[in-house]
Amino acid sequence: MHLARPTGTHSKVDPEFDPPASGGIALCGEKARAGLLTLKASAAVLVLADTAVYESYIATAQSPLRVPDISDTLFADDDPLDSLLNDLVASQAPFAFTPSGYIAPGDFAAFKALVNALAGIVRADVVAVIPMAVTWLRKETLGQVIACLKQIPHPIALVLGGQYNPTDHYADVAGNLRRLYREIPNLGLWRTDVVSGLDCMAHGGLFAGIGSSSALRHCVPPGEITQPSGVRLKPSVFMADLLSYARADKLARLYANDDPPQCWCTECRGRGLDRFDSFDTEVAQSAAAHNTAAWIELWSDMYATPLPERSRTWTSRVQKAVSEHRLESERIEQPQAFVPSKTLTRLAKLAAADSAAQG
Repeated sequence: MHLARPTGTHSKVDPEFDPPASGGIALCGEKARAGLLTLKASAAVLVLADTAVYESYIATAQSPLRVPDISDTLFADDDPLDSLLNDLVASQAPFAFTPSGYIAPGDFAAFKALVNALAGIVRADVVAVIPMAVTWLRKETLGQVIACLKQIPHPIALVLGGQYNPTDHYADVAGNLRRLYREIPNLGLWRTDVVSGLDCMAHGGLFAGIGSSSALRHCVPPGEITQPSGVRLKPSVFMADLLSYARADKLARLYANDDPPQCWCTECRGRGLDRFDSFDTEVAQSAAAHNTAAWIELWSDMYATPLPERSRTWTSRVQKAVSEHRLESERIEQPQAFVPSKTLTRLAKLAAADSAAQG
């Protein structure tokens, strides 16, 4: 997973948290701690580790955190939570992610317990992870969420849970996320997709962690089977002009008799986006490298633009991307070949509504 950081964002974060550059890499999962030291030794950018216990553990009012066993570390005699956080920092990460359990829909007692536990951590090198079902961001519960999150003094990594793209689930999620960025300046969106991640960075979010694979672009609630399940899929390919992903086999089919879009990212260098139609590991790695290079180029352009001009530039890009879906479908004479995601469409509608409100 890859990390984007803004410039000039107001926050309550201790200056020690500011990373040395505008981005970095994060490892997620139970092997993240073990891989941190190896990657840190060779990487020239910020490297972080999120143990992601929320993938398998649901928070309760009695136990909102779940601390993995790290009895083999130098800090085994410390408090278990401190042991984990100390171990991550000792592995050369500048700060540590909390082992937060997943907040199920409607379990306010568990949510409050997690907030209290995170707010009670007295140290300056912690990121408070809030993994919650996307249903919490509906208008009925948004006020509760904001009031609770304001109690946490640490940087907050918000992880949304749900099958497929969580922000597609409800019509008001995209706008409500923007409200969170406005009212909670120490909040960032974690394990998200390119559109939601860059929208976060365009509207005052502290950071965004954009997943390098579909599994890292959201969190499937513990106990649920990832959909689709048991099907081997060809790579997803990011199309920067459309701000969307398409499966490699779909692109190969659509462009069988037409010229495919060319990409000039550092991985593609002018080659077509229909070339990833394979189960070969090297092809999958090349597709992943293209995806990362393409969105990093988008972020680099945004990073150089201060707020609020950044939000206006991003709005124009979103509106253009929605139109590009129709234009590309017309170019290859295949109606509805490309359809914008619900989230992208809703962001474009928010832009239109804002323009109308401004007269």
